[in-house]
Amino acid sequence: MVKEWSSSEGESVPQKHKANHRILNGKKLFIHENFKQELGKGDGPSMMGTAAHNINCRCFLVYEIVRIVAKTHEELVKLTYEEWMKTRLSAQ
Repeated sequence: MVKEWSSSEGESVPQKHKANHRILNGKKLFIHENFKQELGKGDGPSMMGTAAHNINCRCFLVYEIVRIVAKTHEELVKLTYEEWMKTRLSAQ
């Protein structure tokens, strides 16, 4: 899964030198990665760790599934119930 920084691109979007959300607009990262700019880093809009990034931020995240990895029927047939349960519980 990936997340994409989305900005309203209006006049109120922070565009200070070190906290420019217009630069982040459209940037995609894997779900576990942090967005980074000079003043801070964080999971997404209003989570960057500094007031310059967070106050009055109207940006939002869009999530996208880029790949689904599923076992084939042949692979599932070979699994015992215990093995299947172990893989199901570890995925959560």
